[in-house]
Amino acid sequence: MWEGARLGGFTRIRAYDMNRFSDKAAVYATAEYRLIPELNPMHDQKWSPVHIDWFQMVLFAEAGRVAPEYNLVTLTKDLKYDVGFSLRALAANLPVRFEMKFGDEGSNMWVMLKQPF
Repeated sequence: MWEGARLGGFTRIRAYDMNRFSDKAAVYATAEYRLIPELNPMHDQKWSPVHIDWFQMVLFAEAGRVAPEYNLVTLTKDLKYDVGFSLRALAANLPVRFEMKFGDEGSNMWVMLKQPF
């Protein structure tokens, strides 16, 4: 199981379980659109115990596949995919993330601190 490439989890093909796909070869592609709006209602709040530098909104799409060999025809046929969005903030110099992903096998949600990659 651990000899080759793995897809699934919070770094690649995020809508699927951790290491859901595993084999000798893999192809993976992702596209993200990140937007940091200028409006930050929490930036100068004296009452807030946590300083929030920015908020970020992210839309993303991913596609990938594993195969027993490096064969372009096999690797590009029957790709697994997911789409999702993320809301992020830099709070007290620590990234805080909420992500929601949707794929063929259902959806997945995470709330995490720091970046997974």
